[in-house]
Amino acid sequence: MVQDSVYCFEAKGALDIAASKSHKIPGLKAFLEAQAKSYEEYYEDLYKEWHIKSANGICLNSACQNYVDELTSVAKDYDPIYLVAACIPCAKLWPWLGQELHNSQHNFGCYGTWVDENFNPTSVSYKKLEAFVNAAYVEKMIDEATLTKIYSTCMQCEADFFGSATA
Repeated sequence: MVQDSVYCFEAKGALDIAASKSHKIPGLKAFLEAQAKSYEEYYEDLYKEWHIKSANGICLNSACQNYVDELTSVAKDYDPIYLVAACIPCAKLWPWLGQELHNSQHNFGCYGTWVDENFNPTSVSYKKLEAFVNAAYVEKMIDEATLTKIYSTCMQCEADFFGSATA
């Protein structure tokens, strides 16, 4: 969770960068700003819960560091729509895990509330991300090869970061 708080802090920064560059697609700037605010609220809650004063004092494992570096690179080096695509793997994983956990009927004891709050199987927030990307693709505002590379890299980053929690 400490790593996740810094991931959210860094993702918020990447979203801010992308929002500042977003002028081509109607509604994208406001959407990115709202996403950034959501990440900010989440990491601030985690900072409070885990008694974290600043992200500066937290060393990230390589999986988390690679992920935040990728998001920042995409935000800086590409059109903002590519950062939207880069966020989809994270947005899709959590509700999928929620559905899997819900189907398993396990009792998570003292972690039950956290599981319920963070693995919401009914969340469809990723569909908003996909709608922006799909619309940009239809309008030929996205290079398919670049999109595939960024999406695939971020999917691997999400898997590596999530998997690193057991290491």
